[in-house]
Amino acid sequence: MTLEELEAWLADWDLPLGPFKTIEDVFASMEARADALGPQEAGALAGLAAQFARNRHPRTNVLSIFLQKYAERHPDAFARSLLRELGPEGPPLLLDLLGSTGVRSAVSQAAKILDVQSATADLLIAWAGALGDLGGAEARAYLNELHARPDLDEEVKSEIRIGLERLESGRG
Repeated sequence: MTLEELEAWLADWDLPLGPFKTIEDVFASMEARADALGPQEAGALAGLAAQFARNRHPRTNVLSIFLQKYAERHPDAFARSLLRELGPEGPPLLLDLLGSTGVRSAVSQAAKILDVQSATADLLIAWAGALGDLGGAEARAYLNELHARPDLDEEVKSEIRIGLERLESGRG
């Protein structure tokens, strides 16, 4: 998997779609690519995701949609690779994608890597979302710990509440 290949796919999937392509066509193409890549590409894809996020690539949102589909197909390999790319400051995209894997064992590993005490609001929002998606008792404990912090803005508090609600409803 090269940057050039990925950028070509992203350009094909990005808006405007043109007169003969639907969003369903784009999703079907993404799913076919995710199926074809296999778990051996997880490291390269995680590295590219980190690069896109850190460089604020204009097609990061399209990449995120594709990688969510990839995460559904190859959760364990992708979670391991995302954790290798994750740093104390994220980036938040990697946490969003980690949540998409559903790999609960990733919670403790990510918690050891992240610097939650000095994290930005964006990172805390992504962390709360990932915890709600990953689920489990450990995720609940981290969400409750975050919820108790007095220094959080309303958007972060809202994402924490959503994560806790997901866990209560059994969706996480």
